Amino acid sequence: PALLAGVHVDRTKIIIFAVHGLVGALAGVVLASRMTSGQP
Repeated sequence: PALLAGVHVDRTKIIIFAVHGLVGALAGVVLASRMTSGQP
């Protein structure tokens, strides 16, 4: 397992979760800007 290999599992899970959130938000911004539906 990763824990026996010296990997901090909890911290890695939190970092991966945050990275996925940021990438998802960026993809949403790019999609909205390409669709030009973000006009007020």
